[in-house]
Amino acid sequence: MDECTSCSPTTYLFGTSCLAECPQFYLPDSKNVCYKASQLTLPFISQAVTVLIVGLVLLSKAIDRLTKGFTAFLALESVAMVLFWIYMLIFLIMDKHTASATIVSVALLGNYTVNYLWYEFYNDRLKKHDKLY
Repeated sequence: MDECTSCSPTTYLFGTSCLAECPQFYLPDSKNVCYKASQLTLPFISQAVTVLIVGLVLLSKAIDRLTKGFTAFLALESVAMVLFWIYMLIFLIMDKHTASATIVSVALLGNYTVNYLWYEFYNDRLKKHDKLY
């Protein structure tokens, strides 16, 4: 029985066999060796977004009493985006994709900066009693 230790550039090493593609839940690395992907999967983030949307619908009446709907939507959408970036960061770190994790970290920092600037702008408008906000 043949046992492979490496494969041609068009196939992937899985254990001691060369395959046309990695099995389900496995990903190829830069040397075309299949490794087990992290257990965090897309259903987690879709469930989190669904819970956020249901929460938004349930809280919409209370939010409208406190502020304009568009501003509330932006704030809640930002929460969903931050949760998504954190999910991606965890997934990338668990799979040892450090370069991609660095990019996601920069995106998280950028998102935080934009949110902080928006918060300061919004706060300033509230202090001036701007009816648009």
